[in-house]
Amino acid sequence: MSQSEIFGIIKISATRLFLSLNFVWLTCLRTLFQFTSFPCLLQEEAYLARVKELDEVTSERDQKRREHEAMRKQRLDEFMAGFSVITTKLKEMYQVKLSQ
Repeated sequence: MSQSEIFGIIKISATRLFLSLNFVWLTCLRTLFQFTSFPCLLQEEAYLARVKELDEVTSERDQKRREHEAMRKQRLDEFMAGFSVITTKLKEMYQVKLSQ
């Protein structure tokens, strides 16, 4: 084996070692990226899902609040109508008694 062949084999071996080290380094970086980046993305997705759920619950609460206010107003209106009828009847009864 000549000296140039030996240097060629060493050069090929060194190149393969360099490439394999680069591959290991890139694999480590990719793994590091997966464990650092994706949880942030998952946390953001979870946060956005919770915000959406909060918006839905808030709109449902507001709808129920409007229904409650409408029913409370209806109850007050019906009470005042009945109270007005009773008041009118009482006034009529006392005027009849006073005029006799």
